[in-house]
Amino acid sequence: MMSDRERPPLRLIRCSRSPAIIGTVRVGIASPDDVAPVDAVVLEEDTWLILSADPEVTISHEHPVRLMTRLLEAQPLPTGTVFVRQGVPLTLVAVVHDFGAEPCCRPEWVAAALTEILRICRERKLHSLQLPLLGVRHGRLTTATVLPLLVRALSDEAQGGPKLVRLIVPPEAVVEVRRGLIASSRPDI
Repeated sequence: MMSDRERPPLRLIRCSRSPAIIGTVRVGIASPDDVAPVDAVVLEEDTWLILSADPEVTISHEHPVRLMTRLLEAQPLPTGTVFVRQGVPLTLVAVVHDFGAEPCCRPEWVAAALTEILRICRERKLHSLQLPLLGVRHGRLTTATVLPLLVRALSDEAQGGPKLVRLIVPPEAVVEVRRGLIASSRPDI
């Protein structure tokens, strides 16, 4: 028998017991502080990568002319694109914000990013994905705007994509998201 010191810390993960099925994908709802093993995690980002920038100032030992040249040559990333950061789990960074534009987040950018995320999942044979409601936290898009985009992308998803999506939902939006998923879900076969 294991002693209390040898036991790994266990934690209840709140995820919907009967996930919705959209297309061929099971969609469960989880809160932002829940963690569970997945193949990939999606993060939202802006065109200049400000959202993930380290707030701590670091001293660069690079020559000032070289540093200024790099800054002058820097280009923003296109909205709607997704790039991959290696690691376990894999991180998919979705560029859905442009703080130089008004509004700073648009539904078409979120839709393009969702399509690209699912393409990367198919290409890399990723079976599980943790996904926030893109554009809701920083972009001021509503759940009612983003959820149909997600449902449409998952409905159009071909075989070979993710089998499970853990949708990260803030507590105040859980009821609305659950209702939207259930309304869009097909019966389990």
